Amino acid sequence: MLKNISSICTKRNTTIYFIVAIIALAGVTPALADYLGPNRTVTETTGVCKVILYECQYVTAKQDWRYRISDSWSCSNEGKPWQAYPDQPSSQGCFAATDGDQYWAKDDTLQEVTTTYPPATISSTLQNCTENNGWCLTSPQLSLRKRFKSHVATILSMRRMLAM
Repeated sequence: MLKNISSICTKRNTTIYFIVAIIALAGVTPALADYLGPNRTVTETTGVCKVILYECQYVTAKQDWRYRISDSWSCSNEGKPWQAYPDQPSSQGCFAATDGDQYWAKDDTLQEVTTTYPPATISSTLQNCTENNGWCLTSPQLSLRKRFKSHVATILSMRRMLAM
């Protein structure tokens, strides 16, 4: 009888340990996946600032006078060419008498940029090695490089003396 109770307790303990292991792996797996290789496609939202130059023109297709875009610059343009123009449209509006009148306006928009980075790679080189039958006779330098998100970073560089 005691043997049966011991067997039941062992089965229960094994089942409990198995369930605990599954729960633990469920929590660890996403962290491990991020460590081994995060999502290489990233979408970022950035602000874009432009200065747009408008010009009063006759639009034949609409048979109407309208302000149309005639030029544009990035707000970061240090020359600030738009300052040669007024920042308000003509108070009279856009019609034949104001043909060619120009003004500028600032346009701030949000833009989504999707970037796919190349896969992470690790490479190594053995530098300063004079070889003889596959062995280094001199003191070589082992350099490991990791490429991720288009940046190359040396993650390990060490010198090692190899015996002949």
